[in-house]
Amino acid sequence: MNNRVNYRKNNKRNHKHMAVRLDKLKVSFFICVIFFICFAAISGVSASGSEKEVDKQYRSVLVSEGDTLWDIADEHNDKDLSDMSNKEYIKEIESINKINCDDITAGNYIIVPVFVAVE
Repeated sequence: MNNRVNYRKNNKRNHKHMAVRLDKLKVSFFICVIFFICFAAISGVSASGSEKEVDKQYRSVLVSEGDTLWDIADEHNDKDLSDMSNKEYIKEIESINKINCDDITAGNYIIVPVFVAVE
């Protein structure tokens, strides 16, 4: 009879222990699911945001009368594809062509970077 009482007590303890373990497992699973959903949502936002594959190419441009490097930068620096400000863009034009801002002359050609979306 004593063994039977001990068996029931142990059995109840085991059930309680199993229930606690099961509750911990459920909570852990729930946390993992929430983490996965948050990660997927964040990844989806950044992937659909501004990650376009862009190719940097170079183009020869004829300088017209009255053109400034700022005008050329406004015309050729595509803000949707480039993360360069016009000031940075002008610095690159000056570097590529080995010129200063005042060195452009109508009728001459200069090389400018052009950003193209890759499909």
